[in-house]
Amino acid sequence: MECILLSDTRTDFGRKVVFSAVNDRDVEPVEIPTGEFEIADAQKYWKNLPSAGAIGVGDLVSASMHPANLQSIIDQIKAIRLGCNRAEAEAAIGTMTEEANILNRWTIPWGARVQTSIGPFVEIDFYPYGDEISILLKTHSGQYRWAAFNLRKNAWNLSYVFQNRFEHFFTEEESELTEEITVAFQLIITSIVRDFVVLEERESAFAIRRDSGRQGRGLDDDAPRIVYIPRIRYVQAPDTKGLEKGLEYEARRPHHVRAHKRRAEFASPYQRILAERYGFRIEPGFTFVRPHQRGGIAPDREVIYRSRSAMQSLFGQEASIESDRSSNWFQFERDVHDAMKQMGYTVDHVASAKNGDAGVDVFAENTSGNEFWAIQCKCYAPKRTIGPAVIREMIGALAGYPSGTRGMIVTTSGYSSGATELAKQSGIELRLLVPDAKRHGQRTLVAPLH
Repeated sequence: MECILLSDTRTDFGRKVVFSAVNDRDVEPVEIPTGEFEIADAQKYWKNLPSAGAIGVGDLVSASMHPANLQSIIDQIKAIRLGCNRAEAEAAIGTMTEEANILNRWTIPWGARVQTSIGPFVEIDFYPYGDEISILLKTHSGQYRWAAFNLRKNAWNLSYVFQNRFEHFFTEEESELTEEITVAFQLIITSIVRDFVVLEERESAFAIRRDSGRQGRGLDDDAPRIVYIPRIRYVQAPDTKGLEKGLEYEARRPHHVRAHKRRAEFASPYQRILAERYGFRIEPGFTFVRPHQRGGIAPDREVIYRSRSAMQSLFGQEASIESDRSSNWFQFERDVHDAMKQMGYTVDHVASAKNGDAGVDVFAENTSGNEFWAIQCKCYAPKRTIGPAVIREMIGALAGYPSGTRGMIVTTSGYSSGATELAKQSGIELRLLVPDAKRHGQRTLVAPLH
């Protein structure tokens, strides 16, 4: 695979990069401005590019983004220390991952940029592809190293952080150090992901600021990039015992039920969809049970756990960090969830892909189990309307859902006449998220006026 990706014909003799595709769809080549490179710079560029296993990188990087030269930052990476007992840290990673799957209600915004501090890296960009999260770790100069994390499976790919395509920077004698640094990365990334998908009031863990001075994609094409700043102090010794105590993991762990299959005469379309999202295949005679907390955890206690930040339990709370704005994404996602719930539906976030562009964000089932909605959410600025392309994406996405599943698109902006006509022809419901006149501070779904 490496030979194919680096072949002269594939790269047009070094003039472009073509990364591995996601879901077998075409990936636009990243054109490399070779005319501006000196030979030494070109060699560094190609040597430090992500390997063939970095699926989806072509969606994340542009020609103006350069991979970090590992040779120049390896000493800073080697200086990273975990600062706590490794076995306790690994247990905390596993428990936070388990909790994130059980209490998972929210998604991570596509391209969420989190300000952080770990070795040479000062930012982490998150790009969710369903269960797989591609991660770009950024240096002060904006150069990146790639990593990946599968939340459902607690599976990691951090090898590119420590090595180039054909070059290793850690010796065999440094294997213990490699493992310690790996756990340090996993601990902070897991705590960030857990707080994104679990916390009810995510503003309590993240301050939000606009970043208009650096390149990057925001929720709107013409908007400054949003930076999420954890309200934490980066201490030298992560408090794994404080995490265990603050989130009461020891008491709750016996009540955690992982995703599994169980025997049943019938599995509903809703259960089949969830099973697929969790990587299960449902054979005849079985149904799917999603991860959950069984008896002993009262609903009011779950609210308490949803209000506590794993990052702050581990790294200490910094009260002086202030936001310069609120998060439209956080509020939009919460409002769509609440609006469907008020209408009597059970709601699950089944995907978290590229602003909802590549599939479905929410799957909802009514209480009688005979009505199913696949919902795509678009948190757009008022001037940016939904066009026919989004309707076509929803039509294509519905092909992977059980027969009878209906499609809905929810936005904060509006719909073009072409989108409205195509939706009418194909049976796609269009909705606007607007303030609820009867419930102060809440929002409701209404059909757009045309």
